[in-house]
Amino acid sequence: IHYFHALADRSRRLGASAISLHAGYAKNADLRTVFDNVRRLQDSVFGPDVVVAVEGLYPNDVRPNLLGTWAEYEALLREGLPYAVDLSHLNVVQAAEGPRPDLVRELVSSPLAIEIHTSGNDGRHDQHAQLAREPWWWTELRHAGPNAIIFSEANQVRGMRARAI
Repeated sequence: IHYFHALADRSRRLGASAISLHAGYAKNADLRTVFDNVRRLQDSVFGPDVVVAVEGLYPNDVRPNLLGTWAEYEALLREGLPYAVDLSHLNVVQAAEGPRPDLVRELVSSPLAIEIHTSGNDGRHDQHAQLAREPWWWTELRHAGPNAIIFSEANQVRGMRARAI
């Protein structure tokens, strides 16, 4: 917990209005524990000045993630917590479980979505790749909720030859 107190202190000193944290690995907790931990961090560590949001993940056979299925994303919506939605993570969920455009639109448009992350991947895992073409979720960005900040997590130099500036 010392880590989170230090993170909260630095966040306040930097004037951050929010922080998002990955949901984590299934071996370390269950979804209820993650939701309770986010509330506890908000109430007793970060306080009212810095919103604590949870970021969903995607299926992973080697190290199973929490918030990695459509059912778990539905549970997140019902929970009423602030969250970050990473559309490249949802690309991996869709590749594993099939499309859920209704749920994607609900996730993106909710006032509880405080961040929307974009980048590309091949549907197998998060790669933080640049978008080579318009992904299936691109049109959903126009439905972004009123509190969402949209940004790219794509690596802007991966695959480029190093050059002097």
